[in-house]
Formats: sequence, structure tokens, C-alpha cells
Amino acid sequence: MASTQKLTLNQVNKVTQVQPAPLLKKAHQVERIFSKDFCFLMIVSFLTGIAMTTQMGTLPLFVSYLGGSKGQAGIVVGMLGISSLIFRLPVGPLLDRFGRKLVLIIGMIVMLIDFACLNYFQTVSLLIILRFVQGAGLAFSSTAITTMASDLIPSSRMAVGMSYFTISSTIAAALGPMLGLFLIMRYGFTAMFFVAVILTLLAIGLGLMIPDYYQAQLKAQPKAKADTVTERATVLKAPIVIPSLIIFMACLSYSGVATFYSQFALERHVNNIGYSFAIGSVAIILARIVYSRFLVAVKDSILLAGSILLMVASFSITAESHTLFQFLIASALLGFGFSLIMPILTAVVLKRVSPYQRGNALAVFTGATDIAVGAGAMVWGYVAGLVGFSLTFLACAAFVALALMIIFKYRQSLFE
Repeated sequence: MASTQKLTLNQVNKVTQVQPAPLLKKAHQVERIFSKDFCFLMIVSFLTGIAMTTQMGTLPLFVSYLGGSKGQAGIVVGMLGISSLIFRLPVGPLLDRFGRKLVLIIGMIVMLIDFACLNYFQTVSLLIILRFVQGAGLAFSSTAITTMASDLIPSSRMAVGMSYFTISSTIAAALGPMLGLFLIMRYGFTAMFFVAVILTLLAIGLGLMIPDYYQAQLKAQPKAKADTVTERATVLKAPIVIPSLIIFMACLSYSGVATFYSQFALERHVNNIGYSFAIGSVAIILARIVYSRFLVAVKDSILLAGSILLMVASFSITAESHTLFQFLIASALLGFGFSLIMPILTAVVLKRVSPYQRGNALAVFTGATDIAVGAGAMVWGYVAGLVGFSLTFLACAAFVALALMIIFKYRQSLFE
């Protein structure tokens, strides 16, 4: 009897090792989300995210400081997205073939060098070039971070796990502009770029401590490495393309408002606009904490539609805001709305590919956000130069509302 039981356990262990997902080492961790490595990766995501987003609302001000126009400010901001898109698609195969950690460290080193150069090359033309280099680092690091997170999250809890994980990046996106404004107003632009260097150094140090479970999985299963050759054709299908289109529309609209949010507040003579970023952060945290409860009771398609409507309301209120209180309301609505769109759509994508195709799938999906950020900053910057910020924000609201038609059409095939 003991011998039979031992044989059974060995067979079970063998089967467990062959299965590709979740990419965790211990069977008792199958349903666990908050492992040590998952938490470390969240911190890395937060550090790199806040280093990057300190420049999100402040670079247009820096361009003005250097004597540039609104159109040039849009080009500087948008160049990050264009560059990130160019490098994002080649990153996918690298992640699936050679592992996640190497790509992550390379990306963060590129960002570190770029941030350091910002204090020495301060002309608009050189700033555009540095933003292009920065986009390459972002493409490598952000895609690797998200893919590593998906390797650590059990497939059965992917939506909730990605919701928790993206708290780090979304809080960084909310706090980064506020930190950037504080630094430039108190100490100047040089201090802001120096802080970005320090944060990136910390992220590199912590990233080196995180094991690459996917790389170990490839060594254990050499055939899986060969199977990744055909994944690009596999991921270019409706279950990947449709969520990518929706996130493109949401991020395109979001970038039009976020890029010029601080500048619009100053134009309206609203002081202490940094408080609105804090309110947005609180809304994001609350939305992500209660998301697991929503997921059980409410369908993904309804959550997505509700999030889009909150974005529409936020952009519309922002366009007509003249007081700090109005900006705070708009920021809270945007925090609740935008915070759930990314984890829901990311989970939809990841559930429809194998672990050995996640790098390519996420490269396509996040590439859509890069196009949106790049095109959004430039397109809306041009529009703002023609009609002003208020009408531009209303146009952003109208554009993101179009995503509701796509959600309605594919609500049963993808989101339910």
C-alpha cells in the first residue's frame, strides 16, 4: 500500500512539472497571488512607473521653459509612445525565446542612462531624441514586467491577479505627475530628472533579485522554446486584436487629457492641482481592492462599459472645470473608470494564449497602448493648438465613447 501511494505521488509530481502554467515552483502556491517575487515585481513596476510618469505632465512645461510651442510639446510627449511601439513588437519574441529577466534589466539600464542624460542635453531637438531612447527602454522593461507577472499568477485568478498587480503602475501614473510638479516647483527640472535616476537604480537592484521562472521552464522543456516560433500568427486574432483596439481607444483619449491636464489647470488659474492626482490614486486603489467582488457579481462587459462611461463623464467635467473641487471630482471618476479597463482586457488576452505565447500577445496588446500614447499626445496637442484645451477634452470624451459599440458587439464571444 505504501509503495502504491509513493508511485502515485511521483506520477502526480511528474505531471505537475510538465504543465506550463502557472509558472510557480510549488504545488501549494497554485492559487496564491501575493508571493514574495510577485510583491518584489510590483515594487519594480512602481519604481519604474513613477520615474517615467514624473515627466508625463511636466514635460510640456519643460518644453515651454526651453522656448518650445504646444505642438512641440505634443511631439516630445508622443515620441515616447512611437519609440515604444517600434521596439515593443520585437520584444515579444525575445521574451518568449530567452526569458523575461534579461529583457527587463536591459530595458531599465537604457532608461537609467536616458534619465541621466536629460540633465545635460536640454534643447527641444535633443529632448525628442532622448524621448525616443526612453521609449526603447520602456518597451523592454514594461513588457517584461507584465509578462513576468502573468507567469506568477495562477491562470484561474488571472483577472484578479492582474488587477492587483497593476495597482503599482496605476498608482505610479497618478502620483508621478504630482511628484513631478512638486519637484520642479520646489527644486527645478534638474531635481526631477535626478530623482528618476535614483528610482531606476533601485528598480534595477530589486529586479536582479527576482528569479526568472519562465527561463527555468524553458530549460526543463526545450520543445516549448521551439514552439514559440509560430506564436505571432497565433496571437493576431480577434481575441487579442479586439481588446487591443478597445485599450487603444481608451488610452488615446486618456493621453489627450493627461498630457495637458496640469497645463489646463494653470490656464484656468487653479492652484494645488496636485491634490487631484492624490484623489485619483485613492480611487484607483479602492477600485482595484473591490474588483474581485465585482468580478463575481458583474460580467466583464458591464464592468468595461461602466468604466468607459466614467471616463466620458470625467473628461466632460474636466473640460468645464474652473475650480479645484471640479478637478477633484473629475479625477476621482477617471480613477474609478480607467483603473479597471487595463486588468480586465489584459486577462482576456492572457486567457487565450499559452504561457509560451504571452510575450508576443502582450507585445501586441501593449503596442496598442503605445500607439495611443504617441498618437494621442501629438494629435490632441495639434487639436488643442487650434481649438483650446476645453474642446479637446470634450473630443476625447466623444472618442472613447465609441468603444461602447465594440464592447456591445463582442460582449458574448470575448467578455462573458
